[in-house]
Amino acid sequence: ENVGYEGAKLLASLMNGEKPPQEAILIAPKGIAERASTDTLAVPSTLTREARDIYLKNLSNPPSTEMLAAELGVSRATLDRAFAADIGFSPAKMLSRLRLDESKRLLKHSKLTVSEIAYSLGYCNSAYFVNTFKKEMGVSPRKWRGIFSDNIKK
Repeated sequence: ENVGYEGAKLLASLMNGEKPPQEAILIAPKGIAERASTDTLAVPSTLTREARDIYLKNLSNPPSTEMLAAELGVSRATLDRAFAADIGFSPAKMLSRLRLDESKRLLKHSKLTVSEIAYSLGYCNSAYFVNTFKKEMGVSPRKWRGIFSDNIKK
């Protein structure tokens, strides 16, 4: 909105014969739109991409690494090697990162409680989720929501 107003104001002043400003007019952004193209966990190979997609479809009840390997038609060792070569960490770490990303999205854009988010992502209890989140993000999910949420009111 401010971009349009500032642009119109500048155009009006130029049309009235005023000189353009010497310095650029800077307008702070409202925020960043998250899209699939800005995925924080882009993966290069088909195997790791398929594994990621399986995890994403099953965050509330994800397969074990052995079950994931079987579903992909490879051995556990092959899956582990592919992950190490492609992204530098294990399938379990990928699952943890995917859950963390989804929890941040839900904290930011939904009215779900921390417990509801924990259970929706397959955590056995909310305390474990809170500890995991705090370890990775440095703050509790509730505090993170207060900082980054879309100001959703209950």
